Amino acid sequence: FETTDHKPDLLAEQTRVEASGGEIRSKSVGSDGWVLHRIFVQGQEYPGLAMSRSLGDETLKTCGVIAKPEIHELQLDLEVDPFLLLASDGVWEFIMSEQVIRAVGKRIKKDGPEAAIRWLQEEARNQWRMEEGDYCDDIT
Repeated sequence: FETTDHKPDLLAEQTRVEASGGEIRSKSVGSDGWVLHRIFVQGQEYPGLAMSRSLGDETLKTCGVIAKPEIHELQLDLEVDPFLLLASDGVWEFIMSEQVIRAVGKRIKKDGPEAAIRWLQEEARNQWRMEEGDYCDDIT
């Protein structure tokens, strides 16, 4: 099971943000045509948030950014699904979920859960360094 990121370009998220007075701006980034969508206070140059749900970011709470989570209930069979992985958006920015699940699963069996998570943080940081230089989003 994999969740969906709450991004400003999802129709339901965009509708809520725009109905609340927020402004979504889109910009092509890089040579591959990737488009970045960010939320701003109407007519302002801040804050430029790239997600539409957040626990913090108080400046945008009046612009449709909410903290309400999307909740899913799952029955886990630990014989079939031996671990559950929760991580912030920065971990998933440059690493595909399938790659993480395979690698973490192997490392848990081989080295234990703490070593597997240490590897994931290191891998996420390395990917950020390759893509963005010194900048790194939250990778917890």
